[in-house]
Amino acid sequence: MENHDIRRVDKRINKSFAHPLDRELKEFCRYTKKKLLKHVQFKQHHNAYYDKNDIIDLLTHSALTNSCLESASKTIKDSIKRQKPSADTVLRYLAKFEQEEILTTFQRTFGYTFKVAKKMRVFQRPVDIAIDFHDMHYYGNENDNFVVEAKPDRGTLHYFRFITLAIVVKGRRFTIRAKPVHKIDFSFRERLVEELLNYATTKFKIRNVYLDAGFFDNKIIKLLNNYGLKYIIRAQANKKIQKLTNRKKELPIVMPYFLAGKAYTQLVVVNVRKKESVKKGEKRVYFLTNLSVTEIDYETIDRLYRRRWSIETSYRVKKHSIRIKTTSKNHIIRCFLFMFTVALYNLWYLANIIVGWKTKRNWIVPFIPAKLFISKLLYTYTPPLKLCGGYG
Repeated sequence: MENHDIRRVDKRINKSFAHPLDRELKEFCRYTKKKLLKHVQFKQHHNAYYDKNDIIDLLTHSALTNSCLESASKTIKDSIKRQKPSADTVLRYLAKFEQEEILTTFQRTFGYTFKVAKKMRVFQRPVDIAIDFHDMHYYGNENDNFVVEAKPDRGTLHYFRFITLAIVVKGRRFTIRAKPVHKIDFSFRERLVEELLNYATTKFKIRNVYLDAGFFDNKIIKLLNNYGLKYIIRAQANKKIQKLTNRKKELPIVMPYFLAGKAYTQLVVVNVRKKESVKKGEKRVYFLTNLSVTEIDYETIDRLYRRRWSIETSYRVKKHSIRIKTTSKNHIIRCFLFMFTVALYNLWYLANIIVGWKTKRNWIVPFIPAKLFISKLLYTYTPPLKLCGGYG
């Protein structure tokens, strides 16, 4: 038998003894690069030296190492023999985008990911959703585009802010919509919430909506009531609420609450959990909800609202595990990097569902580490993707 025949047999033997989990994960990563990431289209000339695969690989490596593109471009040459573009080259491609192009591009990716998960029948029942703001620290000029001001943290008052809509059901925590928020948009939060709810109601049935204290507003409550959705909103202990509840000592407290503009709801007051981090001296937690009286008690209201924290934990995964760092002041570049991170997070959750289903594992709790998935995605080779864009 010739040498090349022996190698061919050895390759078949090694493939047959490969671990099913590793084999299915590699197949999913190959599918991801071919099908899902094809929606990300860069404006390249027809004779560009680097193809779309090379740019995506550098972005993926930066997310894997939780570093900036400059550092990733230097370290990727040691791990991958194929030559990759420099950070300046990638940043030039990203700066060519318009904001609407970025939102449209990644919304297609989010939608395709959700569509595949829906075919797996993981969204047959009504789901809980959460809407939240996410801030990225910014140390540049406060007058730059899409820079908002908030509480001081890590030496800055200024942030790039995004609003996200996420499913907060265990095992199905997909971020299905994300959008940058302008300082003017933040003053009209009800418009942002209405846009997200319009999209969500067309995709699946909603059981409960969870919002934090930043959405404690009569217009938002009136909007939720008009949609006929059940909601739980963390309320701020203002003077009106304290005056209504200080005389009542027995908890939980359930009482009608009226806001301006004929926004009717219920005020629920429960004890602070010992494990919950709260301000010193605070002994009560306040919620606004339209749940029926039979559904409201200490255990129910607290347990339901704690589901909202999954959007916070998912953001910590995006922020610390798969975050692409940058010092660029261009809001287009920052918007693209954030949306790319969200896309990787959704693909990671989809990988747990599909690979878990094929290998007969319990995928309700993710069993594939995020770093492992991104590493497999990076080192899975696919043929060069076709160049796309309006330049030839």
